[in-house]
Amino acid sequence: MVPLRPAGVRYGAAAVTTFFHVSPSTCRVQFLIQIIVFLLIFMMFLSTYLFQVGLLENLQREFRAILITLPVYFIVFVVYFAVKVVSLPAYNKTHTKQDSFGCVQVLILDDKPWSRLWEEGLFVAVSLVHKTAALAYWSVIISSTLKFGELRWYLRSAWVRHYQQSQSDPGAGIANVV
Repeated sequence: MVPLRPAGVRYGAAAVTTFFHVSPSTCRVQFLIQIIVFLLIFMMFLSTYLFQVGLLENLQREFRAILITLPVYFIVFVVYFAVKVVSLPAYNKTHTKQDSFGCVQVLILDDKPWSRLWEEGLFVAVSLVHKTAALAYWSVIISSTLKFGELRWYLRSAWVRHYQQSQSDPGAGIANVV
């Protein structure tokens, strides 16, 4: 079977192509997704009645989990990809060949660097932390999104009624709204 390769590119006998490698575009796409999720959550905050009138303390108290999880997961995400990118080049060599179309860079892999990557203790530890943080991150995102779907966050009358009740009964909490 003939290996797939771009037209016009000739590889030497030692070159091995792979479909799985750390590319800057993979990191950029995931980074972009994190930015989009952050912006969507911020837009959900903006649309609540409490945010519009400046009662941010109530929002902060109720959505503390998401306010902590967003930056923590982003830091874990950046550390994970940094460790992955730094660990992998130890097993890779690059070789540049000149062909009729210009300079082509060919990636020559030593011996399945992806399997060797899992032998490094730092990468395994960071990967486990990243996967666990991702599980917590997405569960908090989903639960917060469902909580934002409640009507009480958008109605003025419910918060005015809550404020009036809290004046007469200081022990009333946010959960009693609507």
